[in-house]
Amino acid sequence: MMRKGKGTIIQMLSIASVKAFAGGTAYGASKFGALGFTNALREEVRDKGIKVVSVMPGAVETPSWGEEGIENHERMMQPEDIAKAIMDILNQPQRTVVEEIVLRPILGDL
Repeated sequence: MMRKGKGTIIQMLSIASVKAFAGGTAYGASKFGALGFTNALREEVRDKGIKVVSVMPGAVETPSWGEEGIENHERMMQPEDIAKAIMDILNQPQRTVVEEIVLRPILGDL
């Protein structure tokens, strides 16, 4: 990317990067840290034409939810919803960077 003077790094994070949830201390701390890393990386490579994007989705229906996902699946976003947002980010002109995107289910966080 540096040799070409362009490129995009997508960092898949979580809404837990910006919102604390009871019972999710370790997970939240790791996501807060990953967001800090991503923000610093963005500043380090910005002048090299490299875009760094933080994608922070809320509840997405994936197997990682286990039984809780079965109970709340109608409230969750689908993986293709997140993929569409990422494609929109990647289709921005080189002169534009979407630095952060937060995606949440319409009915709110779980």
